[in-house]
Amino acid sequence: MSYQQQPPQQQKHQQQLPPHSSDPEEELPRVLLALQTVYAPNVGGNNNNNTGGGNGSPFDRRDVADRYLTSFQRTAVAWIVCDRLLSTTSTSPSSNINEEDSTLSTQRQFFAAQTLHAKCLSDVYQLPPNSLPSLRDSLVNHFISHATDSVRAHIENRPANRPLVTRLAMTIAALAVQMSWHTCLNDISANVLHQHPELGPAVLELFRSIPEEADSHRLVVSREEELWSYRDMLRNSSRIVLGLCEHAVQSSSSSSSSIEEIDFTNFSEENNELEGIVIGSGSISSSSWEDDLELFGDGLLGILEDGSV
Repeated sequence: MSYQQQPPQQQKHQQQLPPHSSDPEEELPRVLLALQTVYAPNVGGNNNNNTGGGNGSPFDRRDVADRYLTSFQRTAVAWIVCDRLLSTTSTSPSSNINEEDSTLSTQRQFFAAQTLHAKCLSDVYQLPPNSLPSLRDSLVNHFISHATDSVRAHIENRPANRPLVTRLAMTIAALAVQMSWHTCLNDISANVLHQHPELGPAVLELFRSIPEEADSHRLVVSREEELWSYRDMLRNSSRIVLGLCEHAVQSSSSSSSSIEEIDFTNFSEENNELEGIVIGSGSISSSSWEDDLELFGDGLLGILEDGSV
């Protein structure tokens, strides 16, 4: 009898979530508390792993905070809150920076990028179309800021937050599809690569993400014809991508960056499906990049010319 009564009690408890606010100034502190509960419950001096945020926190249990964050990710206010969370300036209430605070900041920023990536894939309808360019510019600025910090981290011999840079690249690529950003390749080259040549590896990651996000199964678009037009643009720009990739490698060849395996993808003209070509892996020199790019270019141009897979 007691076993049958437990599920309704649990269901009643699960419904007791703090309400979301449409005001970013009110929602941001709640999200910060929830993130602290999930990722760093001891920051506020609370040593109970099931609680966080200290006395008076609306999130007295980790599962409640987790469900609040999941619900938050579907709200329209998440666009503004996550943009603020991505700021390199710490938004933690505490001014004392230690290892645990740094870990919380890293998790907080990745959560924001992950949320914006998901929303750029399926929730763009929540935004007025004329706001998309400003969102794009903000994301690009965050990408430059965090990619620059990753380069600096390598020089300073501290861990680089490369997963955040990768997620931001995916977010920009997903938004590019939604707003039919047909000049994205040249714009990124002119506004990011040319002005910040040390970010060559990060730009390569962004170039890789662009066709991948255009073919994501999670992508929800309002007009299919715009999606196909965008894919056609990518296919027709394949030769341009080769030059941009080579320029990205040459721009960053003076640095000692270790570049992970890059799987550049492109659309086959025959069946409009993605095909992948691996052009490099590990810590490699500029000369090996040039050799790999030449092989990549020959293989890609062959696919485009004869429609083979």
